[in-house]
Amino acid sequence: MSTCSLAYQPLTGTQIRLVRLKPRQPGDGLELDLIHVELDSKPHFYALSYVWGDAAVRKSAQVNGMAFDMTRSLYVALTYLQDTLYANESDLFEYEKDLLWIDALCINQSDMAEKSQQVPRMGEIYTSAHKVLAWLGKATTKKEHEKATTVLIDSVFWLPYMDEMETLGGYSAADLLANDDLEEDELNVLLRLVDATNNGSVDRFMEHHPFPMIEILLKILRNPWFSRIWIVQEAVLASEVIVLFDGHTTELCQLLNAAATLAETMRAYAQSAFSNDAAEALMLRNLLSTCESHNPLPLAHQLGDLLHQTTHRTASLPHDYLYGLLGLLTHPGDLPTTLTPNYSTPFAAVFHAYTMYIVAATGDLEHLPTVRNQLTGVPSWVPDLRFAGQRATSPLTESFASFSADGTRLFARGVVLGAVDVVFRAAEEKPADYEAALGILERVRETVFARACGVRGCGMGEVWGLVGADRVLGTVCEEFAAFEALMEPGEEEEGEEERRWACRAFAERFVQGQFFMTGDGIMGIDERYADPVLDVMPEGVNDVLCVLKGAASPFRLRPVPGGYSLVGSCDVWGEGGVFDEAYFSARTVQDFVLL
Repeated sequence: MSTCSLAYQPLTGTQIRLVRLKPRQPGDGLELDLIHVELDSKPHFYALSYVWGDAAVRKSAQVNGMAFDMTRSLYVALTYLQDTLYANESDLFEYEKDLLWIDALCINQSDMAEKSQQVPRMGEIYTSAHKVLAWLGKATTKKEHEKATTVLIDSVFWLPYMDEMETLGGYSAADLLANDDLEEDELNVLLRLVDATNNGSVDRFMEHHPFPMIEILLKILRNPWFSRIWIVQEAVLASEVIVLFDGHTTELCQLLNAAATLAETMRAYAQSAFSNDAAEALMLRNLLSTCESHNPLPLAHQLGDLLHQTTHRTASLPHDYLYGLLGLLTHPGDLPTTLTPNYSTPFAAVFHAYTMYIVAATGDLEHLPTVRNQLTGVPSWVPDLRFAGQRATSPLTESFASFSADGTRLFARGVVLGAVDVVFRAAEEKPADYEAALGILERVRETVFARACGVRGCGMGEVWGLVGADRVLGTVCEEFAAFEALMEPGEEEEGEEERRWACRAFAERFVQGQFFMTGDGIMGIDERYADPVLDVMPEGVNDVLCVLKGAASPFRLRPVPGGYSLVGSCDVWGEGGVFDEAYFSARTVQDFVLL
C-alpha cells in the first residue's frame, strides 16, 4: 500500500492514470508526473509488474510536486527504469519518455470505491499496454550480478537448442540463412550460437552445463514475482512480457522455456528438486499455454478451473485470490452483480459468495476443502482461498448441491464410510534423515497400522499394500513389501538406497496431514495442516468419514447441532473402488447438511 499527501482527481469515462518519469541528476530524489488519459485514445504505455514488498519499508518520492510514500520495492524499480533505461536510451523504450501504468500509483489505493471500479478494468489495461515490464529486482552482490549475466544469456538463448549446439561447429551463418524451415526467432538464436561457436563460447557453455548455473537460475525462478496471483493475468493478457533483472532484460517466454528445458535435463540426472523449486515458474508456463486459447466453458466453470490452477499463489489482499483472475474470463462483465469487486466487503464474505456461485453452477464440491481454514463468520464449508491445495482429480459424479435461502447451509448427498475412531498426528516436522523417517513410520505402524491389522484381521503386509495403492504414495516405490523389511533393517541389499529414499518420501507424506481410522479399519490421512481446533475431536463426538456426490475425495465431517461442519478432505485406504455413479448406486445414499 502507498500513503501520500497527493490529492487524486476522480477518473471519468474511460480515463486511466499514467506515470511519467522526470529527468533527475545522480543523488536526486525520484520525481514523477501523474496524468489522466483516455484509454480509448490508445495511449502508448508500459505496465509495470512487480512485487509490492514489505509495506513497512517505505521511500518517499515527489508525485505532481507532492510527497508520496511507496514501498521500497517500487521505488527501486522506478529509479532503475529512470537511471538505467531512460537515461541510457535503452532499446526497450521505443518512444521517448514512455508512460507507465503502475497499480500502486495509478489507482487510489485508499479509495475503496475507485479501487473496486478500476480492478475489473485491469484486464483491459494489460491488454492495451505496449509491453509489460516484470521487475524481479537487483542482485545483492557483484558475484551474483556476474552469475546472472551468464545464466540469462546461456540458459535463455542456448538451453532450448542444446541438441543443435553439438553440431553447430559444421555450420555457417550462410547455411542457416539458406534454411527456409527456420522461424525468424529460431534463426536469430541459432545465428547467435554459430557466432558463439566461432568464439569458443559454446564449449564454455557445455563445460558448465548444467549444474553450476542451477543456483542462480533457481534464485531467479524462486523470485516472489512468480508466485503472485496477479502475474497470471498480466502475463496472459500482455502482448509481450519483458523480464528485468539486475540490468538484464529477456522475454518471459524464453526464460520459462529455459526453465522447462533445464528441469527436463535435471530429471535425467535424478535431480527432481529443481522442478519442485521452480514449480511456480513451470506452472506459469503451463498456464500461459492453456489460457492463450478461447475458453468455451461457462463463466463459473472457467473460474473454478482457474482457482484450481492457481493454488499456492500469493496476494497482498485476500480479495485478490478471486479478483486477480477475473480478467482471464471470456466475459467477466456477465458475472452476477453480487460478484462485482468490492474491497469494502470482508474477504470471507467474498469467498462465500463466489463459492456459492461456482458450486451451484458446476456441482463441483472439490472447491470446498483447503489445507487450512481460518475464516470466521461464514459456514465451515466456505473455502479459505488463501490456503487452497492442489486439486488431485476431477469428480466423477454430479453433486446436485443446493443452498438454503440465507446461504448458511449446503445440502448434499453421499455415502457414510464409517465413524472416525482414532486420530493421530505422526510428527510436526518433516524427517531430517532416514532414521527420523523410520521413527515416524514405526509410530504410524504401532498407533494406526497395528490396530488396523487387528480390526481387519490381516497381516502388516496387507496393510502396507493398502497404503501403497494410494494415488500419491503409489508413485513413490513399486515394491511396498520392502517397507516391512525397512521396519527391521538387516543386511544391505541391492536397492537399499532407493528404499531408504522411498521411506523418507512416505514419512514426509504422513507428516503433511493427520492420520485417522474408522471403527471398521478404514485408514486415512486428511489433507489439512495442523489445526489446534480440528485436530481434536470433542469428547463423545466421532467425526464421520463420507463420500459426497460431486467430490473426488472423501470428506471428514464433524457432527454439530443441525448438521455437520467440514473438517476437510482426505485420502483413505481400505475402501476400494472409484467414486463414480456405479459406486453410489450400490450403496445407501443419504442427505447431509453442511453448516
